[in-house]
Amino acid sequence: MLKKLFCLAACGCLLAACAETRSPRKPLTQEEAFARCQNTAADADRAGFDACMKDKGFRRKAAAAGL
Repeated sequence: MLKKLFCLAACGCLLAACAETRSPRKPLTQEEAFARCQNTAADADRAGFDACMKDKGFRRKAAAAGL
C-alpha cells in the first residue's frame, strides 16, 4: 500500500513539473486580435466584437465608446 502511495505521489510531482515547464502563450498584438474577432463576430454585432476584443485584453477608448 505504501508503494502505491509513493508511486502516486511521484506521478503527481512529475505531472506538476511538466505543467510548469510549458512555455507561456505569446500575447496577441492588437492587429491579430482585431482580425480574429472580426472573423468570429457578425458585422452587425458590435457588442459581440467588443466582447471578443475585451476577452483578448483590449478595450476601446472612453471617447470612442461614447462615454
